[in-house]
Amino acid sequence: MGFHRTRELTFILGNKCNISCTYCYPGEYKYGSLKLDLRFAKKGISDFLVEEKLIPLNKIRYFAVGEPTVEFNLMKQIHEYVNERVVIRESKQIRSEIQTNGVFGEEVAKWIGNNIDVICISCDGPPDLQNKQRPFRNGTSTSKIIERNVGILRQYSIDVGMRPTITSFSNNVLLMKEIIDYGKSIGFDYIYFHPMIPQQGPHIRRKDGNPYAVNPIDFAMNYVEAWEYANKKGIFLGNHFTINFDEESEIYCRACLPSPQLTLDGYVSCCDEALYGSSEYDGDRFKDLIIGKYDQETNEIILFWDRIKKLKEKRNVLNMDQCKDCDIALNCGGGCLGEALFAYGSPFVKLSDDFCIAMKHLARNIPRNKGLFRYMHP
Repeated sequence: MGFHRTRELTFILGNKCNISCTYCYPGEYKYGSLKLDLRFAKKGISDFLVEEKLIPLNKIRYFAVGEPTVEFNLMKQIHEYVNERVVIRESKQIRSEIQTNGVFGEEVAKWIGNNIDVICISCDGPPDLQNKQRPFRNGTSTSKIIERNVGILRQYSIDVGMRPTITSFSNNVLLMKEIIDYGKSIGFDYIYFHPMIPQQGPHIRRKDGNPYAVNPIDFAMNYVEAWEYANKKGIFLGNHFTINFDEESEIYCRACLPSPQLTLDGYVSCCDEALYGSSEYDGDRFKDLIIGKYDQETNEIILFWDRIKKLKEKRNVLNMDQCKDCDIALNCGGGCLGEALFAYGSPFVKLSDDFCIAMKHLARNIPRNKGLFRYMHP
């Protein structure tokens, strides 16, 4: 057992964004002009893809605190280096993915179609939902651009995924069937719902928790019906609770391996929630998820092996007292360690009792251990 699917090197390209999501959690850091140091990126490629100093990797991913395509030229430079240094010279099969808001020009869409294997677009559903939750900063529509770009991408051999965020802001927990119909109609191959969990994100500092959150039990109850509906429609449907339903695993996700992510301030993180490593950006809050640091003077990446060991040992359900006796532990993994850190101040605990109830409902109603999912956790 183990997290078999995705062992990836993630490049956090920048912290600029071109839209204004109502529930944006990276916004607590304020968008700016930081971008990934290309020299650091190349060193990460050499250390992690070529020399495999951490774990064997099979994928690269382009990500951002804001929108990765804003740093399009940097992404192209990194991609060219990966092809030259790894794919061609080392003859390794490395898949590539970009997680994006889908709001970019036609030139970018065509480049992605020609160069990337998987694109996961944060699209929240039909235009009324999308434009309510993910508008431009002046409040205007983003949906038409996404529809155009999905149409362009459909002309290439690329997996095109949709990642709708489920929030109380639009109460779209009740609209999952409509979101599925829309996603299928414009050409998405698969859909992964992401429910906002109570006490996640910057609102941890608020007494009322996260005002955009949905109750995990409500999500699970509605999701089962949506899953059955999507299955009949012939579209793959997943969510961030059921990522281990294809086969048993002792851990929740790639962060527990851990897989490396190169941050804008010169650190190596293991989790999408840990976007920075330095105290200047509140990195102390995420120190358990920061597993290395880049030394610009020596051009060396120093790995924190004590933290890596702790992650591998303590974020394993067989070693978690709260989880090890649960009959679905190996299809759950204790839930998202980043969200656990936001909610409880530690990534080494399970999520709430409501999460456990939700997981058990999903496990009773959705088949498990039937073979690897084609589409992985985005």
